[in-house]
Amino acid sequence: MTELNEENFFLRRVAEVLMAHDGSKLHRFCIIVPSRQAGDWFLRHLRKLARRPGLTPLVITLPELFEDMSGLCRADSLESLFLLYEEYRKLTAAVEPFDRFRFWGEMILNDFDEIDRFNVDSRDLFTNVKRLREIATDYLTDGQRKAISFYWPSAARDLQPVSDRMWLHLYPDGDSSFKRLWEILSPLYAGFQKRLRNLGAATYGMFLRDALRRVTAEGESCLKFDRYVFIGFDMLATNEVAFMSILQNLGRADFYWKVNSPVFRNPDSHAAHYVRHFVDIFPSRYDLVEDEITTFPEIEIVGCASRDAQARMAAQCLAKWNVDSDDGCDTALVLTDTAMLSPVVDSVGSAYPMSINVGVSLRDTPIANLMRCITRLHAHSRLNAEGIPAFFREDIRLLAAGSLLQAVEPEGCRKLLAFVANSRSFALASSEINEAVPELSMLFVHLKDNDFDAIFKYLEELVAFLTERCVHIDGAFRDRLYLESLDRSLKRLKSSLSRYNIDVRETTALYMLERLTLRETVSLRGKRLEGVQILGIGDTRALDFNNVAILTMNEKVFPRRGSRKSFIPDVIRKSFGLPPSRTDENRAAYLFYSLIARARRVSIYYDTRKGRSGGDASRYILQLLYLANPDKLRFVRGSFKPESFSTDLISVSKKSPEIIDALNSYRMLEPNDPQARFLSASALNTYIGCQLKFYLENICGLYQEEFRENYVDAGMYGSIVHRAFELLYNEARGNRKSVTVDSALIDRWLDPSMRKIDKALEDALRELYYNSDDVSKKVQRGETMMLMTVMRKILKNVLIAERASAPFEFICAEKLVKHRWTLNDDISVNIKMFIDRIDRRNGHLVFVDYKTGDESLSFDSVGELFDNSGKKRPKGIMQLLLYSSVYSQFRPSECDNGIEPQLYRLRSFSRPALEPITYNGSPLTDTRPLLEEFNAEMSKVIEELFDLDVPFRQSETDKECKFCSFKQLCNRNPRQY
Repeated sequence: MTELNEENFFLRRVAEVLMAHDGSKLHRFCIIVPSRQAGDWFLRHLRKLARRPGLTPLVITLPELFEDMSGLCRADSLESLFLLYEEYRKLTAAVEPFDRFRFWGEMILNDFDEIDRFNVDSRDLFTNVKRLREIATDYLTDGQRKAISFYWPSAARDLQPVSDRMWLHLYPDGDSSFKRLWEILSPLYAGFQKRLRNLGAATYGMFLRDALRRVTAEGESCLKFDRYVFIGFDMLATNEVAFMSILQNLGRADFYWKVNSPVFRNPDSHAAHYVRHFVDIFPSRYDLVEDEITTFPEIEIVGCASRDAQARMAAQCLAKWNVDSDDGCDTALVLTDTAMLSPVVDSVGSAYPMSINVGVSLRDTPIANLMRCITRLHAHSRLNAEGIPAFFREDIRLLAAGSLLQAVEPEGCRKLLAFVANSRSFALASSEINEAVPELSMLFVHLKDNDFDAIFKYLEELVAFLTERCVHIDGAFRDRLYLESLDRSLKRLKSSLSRYNIDVRETTALYMLERLTLRETVSLRGKRLEGVQILGIGDTRALDFNNVAILTMNEKVFPRRGSRKSFIPDVIRKSFGLPPSRTDENRAAYLFYSLIARARRVSIYYDTRKGRSGGDASRYILQLLYLANPDKLRFVRGSFKPESFSTDLISVSKKSPEIIDALNSYRMLEPNDPQARFLSASALNTYIGCQLKFYLENICGLYQEEFRENYVDAGMYGSIVHRAFELLYNEARGNRKSVTVDSALIDRWLDPSMRKIDKALEDALRELYYNSDDVSKKVQRGETMMLMTVMRKILKNVLIAERASAPFEFICAEKLVKHRWTLNDDISVNIKMFIDRIDRRNGHLVFVDYKTGDESLSFDSVGELFDNSGKKRPKGIMQLLLYSSVYSQFRPSECDNGIEPQLYRLRSFSRPALEPITYNGSPLTDTRPLLEEFNAEMSKVIEELFDLDVPFRQSETDKECKFCSFKQLCNRNPRQY
C-alpha cells in the first residue's frame, strides 16, 4: 500500500489553517468549492484534523449558493429550449421549423446566460449587434452577383453578404414579414426571462444576477453565515467577482487560491494569469504556510494506438504503482474525454474499487450508437412492392453489431447477422426478418414520418425491453443508468412537444428525437473517496493526488480546439467585457499544471493514431520537454507485444503425436476411409509458399472466417462467371456423356438477345449471391445489374474466342477426383481436386481452369513452379500440371493423346482471344514431356512434408504475407509488391 501523502495537499492546508484559527466556529461558515468532489475531500480533511466530534460547516458549490439566494429553481435545458422557441414564434411571422431552430436556439441560450453572468446590458449589447450587421459590407456589385449566379447557380446562396449568411434564420422570398434573427434578440431575451420567472425557474446567470441584486440591496441581513470561504477557484465571471467583492467589503469573505506550481512562479506564464489577478484583489485571511514547489514530479508519457490501449496501459500503471486494491483513493484517473469512461472502467474495474465522478453525455455511450442505428434504419426504410416495410441490409447489420444490443440479446444478434450475411438483397422485408429472428421483431416495424405517438411508443417499448434485459446482465449497471436517463428524456420530450405544439418539418421526427435526447448528460457518482478516483479534467480543481494518470492528452481534445458558438461577434464581446468566443486555453493550462504540481507520479497517455482525436500530442506534453527535469521525464510507446522480437523464423516441430496422426491421415488411410485427409493443389501451393501457413490451415484447421460482403467482390465475381459457364455447357450436354460444341451452338448462345447467357448469369447470381434456388426470385437492379453487363461481356468474349477453336467436345465441369496418387515406390498420398472444365480438342484432353486474379501464363522450367524465392511463382500452371499428373494415373486410357492445360484469366477477356500457356516461349499443348520432371520435384516437396525431422517453417520472404490471414500472428509487416 502506498503511503497517502496528504500533508501537502492544497485542501488539507486550507483545512489546517481554518481549524487552527476558527475551529470552534466553523459550523457558522459556508465553504464554497469548485465541485462536489472538492467538498468531499475538504470535509475528509476536516474530520481527520478534528480532535473531537463537532458540527461541520456547510460545503456547497457556487451555483448551489446562488440558487439558494435566488429562491428560484434550476431551469431544465430542454424546457428552456422549447420556451425560447415559443417566444421566438411570437416575434416573427416567418417561423423556422423547430428542427432547424434547435441549433440556433442552443447558441442563443448560451449567449443569454453569459450576458447575465457578466452583467451586460442586454439592450445595449443587442443594439450594437444589430448595427454591426447593418453596416456590414458586401464588395460584389449586383452585376457581378448576377453573372456568377448565371454560370454557377448553385453558388447563388453563397453570394449573400457574409453577415446575412451568418445571421439569417431563414431565406425569404420577398416576404415583408420576414425578420433577421439578430433583429429580435433583445425582445427575445426579455420575453424568455419573463416566461422562466413566471414558472419559478432560472438559468445560472439569472441566479447570479438575483443574488447580486439581493446582497447589494439587503446587505448583511440576507447572509445566513458569518463567513463565506471561497476555495480553489480559477476563472470567474464579472458578477461572481462583484458578489465576492461585496462580501469582502462586509468582512464576511475569505479566499484561498491554488497557485503553488513550478509553472505559476513565472510571471509571464499565461496558465495562472487570471488566478494571480484574483490573488491580488482577494487575498487570503490566513497564510497557508507551505513550501514553494519548484520541481515537477516523476512523469511518464505514453503513446498508445487506441483508446482501449490507453485504458489497459493505465491499468498496468496502477499495478506498477502498487496502488492499494482495497482503497486507492490517493490515485486519480483523469479523463479529458468522457468517451474514455467505458474502456477505463472495463480495464480497471476488475482489479480495483472505483469512485466514478464523471458527467457523461449520452452521445458518448452505447445508447448513442443504438439511437443512431435505429434512426438510420427507419430513415432508409421503404414499403416494397407488396406494401411490406423493407430495411436496408447495411443498416440492419450495423444495428445488430452494436455493443448494447449484442449484450442484451446476443443470440438474436447472431441470428440477425447470419440472416443478413446469407441474404444478398439490398432491402430485406420485415416479414422475412421477423420470421428469421423473432427475438428482435419489435425493432422492425413500419413508422410513419412525423407520427410522434407511434415513434414514442416504439422508443419506449425499446427502452423497456433493453432495461429489462440489462437487469439480468452482470456489469450492465452503467447501461441501466444510461437507459433510465434516456427514458426520462423521452418522457420529458413527449410532454414538452405536446404542451408547446411543436411542428416538425424537413426531417424525420425520429431523427429530431435522437438529437434532442442525446444532448442529455448522465452524472455518475460512486462511493466518494473510496477506491481509485475517476474524474473529468474539469472536476479536478482544488484537488491533489499522489498518483495521477491523465488520458487522451491530444490536441483538439485537451485543450479543445475551436470557437464557442455565439451570436455575439468577438469585437462586441471584447467591448462589453465578455470572454472571447475561442476556447480559453489559459484555463486548460491552469487545470493541467495545477493537477500535477503536488503529485508524486504522473502518467500521461495520448492517442498516436492520425485522425480527429489522435496523432498529435497535446501542447502541454511538448511544454514539459522544456519545463521538466529530463531525469524525471520518460517517454514510452504503449504496446502489449513483447519488448523485443527474435529475428529467427518461426518453426513448429512435427514430432507431436497430434501432428504425426494428422500427417499419416494423408497417406496411411485409403481415400474411402472417413478419417482420411486429402491434399489439394491449393494446399500444396500453400506449403511451397509458407510451411507454417500450411500447418495452421491444414493441420490445425484454422481458417479466417469468410465475411460475405453486400456487394459482388472479386471472389464472388469469378465464382458467378465460372458457374454461368458450367450452367451453359451442362444444359447443352444434358444427360449425355459429352456434347460437341460447334460454331452453330455458340452462335445460338450469342444471338442478339443473349437470352441463354442472361439466364445462366441470373441463375448463377441467384444461387451464389442470393443463396436461393427459387427461380421466381428476381435479380435486383442497381450494382448487380451493372456487374451483369460486365459479366455478360466476358462470357460473350470467351465464347467468341472458343468459337475460333470449334468444334470441340465438352465432357464435364467441376470434375471431382479423389485418388491415391503414387509418385514413386516410397510416396503415395491422398489427393483431391476439382477440375473446372474438361474438353476434348483435336483428340486430346483440355483442362480449363478459370482465374480471376493476375495469373502468369508462362514459365521457363519446371523448377520455377517450386521456387518461392524469385519472382511471382506461377501457381496456376503448377496446379494444372498437378491435375495432369494425377489424372494420368486416375484415367490413363483417356490421356493417351496427352493433356493440354488452359488458364482462362477472366479479367483479361476485354477482347475475344484465348491466350495459351507457354513453356520456354512456345505454347504448351501437351504436359506429358514435363510430368516426369514435375513428379520428381513434387516428390521432394512431399518427402519434406512427411519428414518428421524437418519442422514447419515460416516463409523466408514476405511475398506470401500480403494477404495472409496469419500475418499478425507471425508479426509480419509485408512490403508492398
